[in-house]
Amino acid sequence: MRDEDLAPYEKLDPQIPNPDFPHLDVAKVKRMTREYYASVASVDRNLGRLLGLLDKLKLAENTVVIFTSDHGYNLGHNGVWYKENAQWQLTKLPSQRWPHIGPKQRPNLYDQSLRVPTAVRWPAVIKPGTVVSDMVSNLD
Repeated sequence: MRDEDLAPYEKLDPQIPNPDFPHLDVAKVKRMTREYYASVASVDRNLGRLLGLLDKLKLAENTVVIFTSDHGYNLGHNGVWYKENAQWQLTKLPSQRWPHIGPKQRPNLYDQSLRVPTAVRWPAVIKPGTVVSDMVSNLD
């Protein structure tokens, strides 16, 4: 990530999903959200560079580009940040503990952890804007 990616978000006051979650460290989640947005901007910028090069080399039409991940991401949802063993983002930790992980981690099966981003570009086969609403599998 470059400074140019963070610059548009440095002074942003982002909306967060659960600002009223008990003991949520709102200031920290907002800061991390700005940093997350900058990371996404960096990925977007670099993916654009790759797609632009494929266009320039006249390879885009028959090159399949798949952008995906192996997990979703919690951005303060339900008081946590990260993926399956998300980190609490609270000013006061809950009294309930899970025996198999540390007090700062929370296992979860929230939609934000399970839903995986996926985009496919294959100009010769897939029309831009095509949406597939069927369930797909990405085994890793």
